[in-house]
Order: sequence, then structure tokens, then C-alpha cells
Amino acid sequence: MADSIVGVHIYTVTQKRNRKSELISFTQSGDGARLKEYCPNFFEKYSSIKDDDSDVIRLWYFEPKPNNGASFHGWIKYGSSGYESDIIDRKTRELLYERKASDVDVIPLYYRLWVPSSGDFALLALQTFGQRSCVGRVQSALESGFRASNPGFRLDLKPFIPAQLASFKQHHYLL
Repeated sequence: MADSIVGVHIYTVTQKRNRKSELISFTQSGDGARLKEYCPNFFEKYSSIKDDDSDVIRLWYFEPKPNNGASFHGWIKYGSSGYESDIIDRKTRELLYERKASDVDVIPLYYRLWVPSSGDFALLALQTFGQRSCVGRVQSALESGFRASNPGFRLDLKPFIPAQLASFKQHHYLL
């Protein structure tokens, strides 16, 4: 059943100056620490379930768990609204609930962002479930928020290539 497949999308996250192609290596302080310093604000900003746009059909927000300083993780609550349906008991076929168009069915999707103290890239893992994924929304929010908070700098997210694992292990990441 394709709708029940659980997956994980993994991305490399690099820091760069605007209009420059050179990577800014991750460090404990200075320009290399910008992502690590930005993350708590990012996850806090998007942890509210408040939705200012009542016409939004897709809703997402973070439920962050305590981080260990270099690793940020928790749940992305992701859901959709905009349609009515009957919720029935699978075995008895009895009506359990009449879903309204304004109801949102929310599923938890796990996320983890590993930010190194050295090296050229961080790793971002985002869980998917069937056809449900908020990868584009998270990526857009992370990149645009980082640019706004760090004028002159940007993040690039690209799909992780398994050959990069050797470099990742070299910089003492915890997998």
C-alpha cells in the first residue's frame, strides 16, 4: 500500500555568503556558527499552532524536543483541511465522526538537524509518510528565515549523497 510508506529525506545544509560559491565551514563561533545560533529561534518561531491565514489548506508546525546543543530534533505536525468526510469504524462501518472542512487531520513527522562544530555541511533528516511531506515548506522557511536573520549569508539544502558519509563521520557527528 503506497499511501502507508514511511520514508526519510536527508539533505546537506551548507552556509555561504550571498553571491559567493565558497562554503563557510562550521565552527564553534563567528560566521561558521551562524546556523547553530539561528536554529533555536527558527524552531521556536514555527512551534506555534496559530494560523493567521484561515484559507491555508496545509498546516505545519514544530514540536521541538530538548536539543543537546548540536542536534535539534522533534516532530513536525503536518495536516490538511478543506474537505468533509465521514470517519467510520473499519470493522463495524459505524459512523464515528463527521469531519468538517475546517477540521485538520494532523500527523507527526520526525525531523533532526545535526549541526557540526567543524566540517562543511550539516545534515537535515525529514520523515515522510505516503504522499505527505512538508520538505518544501520546511526548506523554504529555513532558507528565508536564515537569510533574514543573517544579512549577507544564505543556506543551501541539497539531497544527501551517500558518498558524503565518510566526510560526515570524520567530523564526529552522531548518527
